[in-house]
Amino acid sequence: MKFFQLASIIAGLSFLQPTVADQYISCGMGSISRNSILSVAKDMWNMSLGSCPSYQESFPAEYRQSSEGMTRRFPITYNSQKWTSGGYYYIVESSQNRKFIRLHYYGITTQECYVTGV
Repeated sequence: MKFFQLASIIAGLSFLQPTVADQYISCGMGSISRNSILSVAKDMWNMSLGSCPSYQESFPAEYRQSSEGMTRRFPITYNSQKWTSGGYYYIVESSQNRKFIRLHYYGITTQECYVTGV
């Protein structure tokens, strides 16, 4: 294989999401701990729908039908802490069995990043 072929393959692969390094998921303008994402994905299913209100909407919230059933959404802070109130840039979306997990970024742009589930 010639060098320029290898370089073009590497360049093409570098644009795939998610970028996982040291158990962090790069999405939008930052990186979120995978363990924190998985924790939010689990905990939101033990909460009543709409039990955490914000000025934008109440969480956890049902979102959409996925290949693994209905999903819910719940915010996570940019520093991988559990969200309790106020604004947010990141939302975790998960099915109840946590085989379908996405991290959504809502900032300057919007982005949906895949997270490997349990």
